[in-house]
Amino acid sequence: GGSNNFRIPCITTINYNGKERIVAAADMRWNHDLDGRAIDLIVSYSEDQGATWNYTSPLYFNDSVDPQCSDPNQEWVANDADPKFDYAATIMDPVMVADNENNLYILADLFPGGVAIEGAVPLKPEATTGYENIDGTDRLVLYVSPEPGQQDENNYTHYVGDYEDGYAPVYDKTTKEVKYYIDEEFDLFDVNKAPIYCRQIGSENNGLYSMVRQNIFYYNADLHVRCATYLVLVKSTDGGETWSKPYLINNQVSKETSKMFYGTGPGTGMVMGNG
Repeated sequence: GGSNNFRIPCITTINYNGKERIVAAADMRWNHDLDGRAIDLIVSYSEDQGATWNYTSPLYFNDSVDPQCSDPNQEWVANDADPKFDYAATIMDPVMVADNENNLYILADLFPGGVAIEGAVPLKPEATTGYENIDGTDRLVLYVSPEPGQQDENNYTHYVGDYEDGYAPVYDKTTKEVKYYIDEEFDLFDVNKAPIYCRQIGSENNGLYSMVRQNIFYYNADLHVRCATYLVLVKSTDGGETWSKPYLINNQVSKETSKMFYGTGPGTGMVMGNG
């Protein structure tokens, strides 16, 4: 996939269409091995005991350019001038499990742009779910600022409603009016469901930038999730060839006992006898 480094592996085997299939996943750590700074998820499967592989990336953010080393043996040194690593979103630590019907699930840690537990990253996650109870329902809340020092339980400006036909309305906290929409991949749309864009980090060339769709996990977006660790789940029903839209489960598993970091992987999960 263009990455020179991989960490936090998980692997399992399933029977798919009458054949044994090996399915593996890992962090794409591009040209570094740090716990943060632009990490994406890669999944691969093999039906010939590992001789050949097919690759997919079910969790990938394009908020910044992908770093490439011209020399794969070159050691990358953290540099605050490198915008790719400072303020890009991170997906890391996959753990995978196959259920009793050979469906695959991957759970991973997700950090908003610029947030990680690793020491050199500018922003640290707070011990919070990123959700607030609004009118009896836990809602994902959004902020104008991406900085943790400017976010708390009370000063969120918007919150996310229920999904319908692939979109969820984003309500103004004060007026309760719909101001935006997000889709199931957390991309941000205007009130007419037209996509809106922001600069891609690290893409500057002679004063010009590439533009990418805004996402509530991107540092350069108009609205931001809370600076926290998010648990994201994806599912495959075709042996790892394609994957579902990502699904956040923070409010299901973390309430008053919120943690700054979960560390879901590496490894493989367990399936109970009842599925």
